[in-house]
Amino acid sequence: MNNSKDDNFKRVFIHELGHFVSNWIIFELISQYKPHSIVLNTKDENSFWGKVDIKNRTDMPAKRYFPGAVLYDFESTITTLYGCFFQSIFEEKDSFKECLNCIDGQMDGAFFCGAAKTYNKNLVDLEIILTEHYNKLSNSSLADMLKNFDFTSYYLKAEHIYDYDDLIKDQ
Repeated sequence: MNNSKDDNFKRVFIHELGHFVSNWIIFELISQYKPHSIVLNTKDENSFWGKVDIKNRTDMPAKRYFPGAVLYDFESTITTLYGCFFQSIFEEKDSFKECLNCIDGQMDGAFFCGAAKTYNKNLVDLEIILTEHYNKLSNSSLADMLKNFDFTSYYLKAEHIYDYDDLIKDQ
């Protein structure tokens, strides 16, 4: 892979890994939102876009508050920010907020703001809590794990689909 394609792949994969891991944590805690896979697709010769497929909660009605987005409960919205958390830590950024304004995180930011509004949460208060949480993650062993992540076994996987078993094997 050339350097630009390589960097883009790593950034998008780490971003989606953040969503996957946070869904995995939620699944372990409340047995909802089991992550199924990370799917990466090529946009053009040098860039990717990705998503995490999860099994959504089915025991409560979904709320539609943003075009194309469905919310079940507030736990499911927490996972939207972890893509930017992981990506920003990987890129050694001081804040995750820059990611929310880039192509990788725009929808995540809109999704989270819509959810906060739906649940009458104060965005200023949430931002303080999230920034504190981001800073703790940035100064934890997670930062070293992401910086030293071995991408070797993920680059050439057919169709760029990484399923649950692939992703948790080295936990």
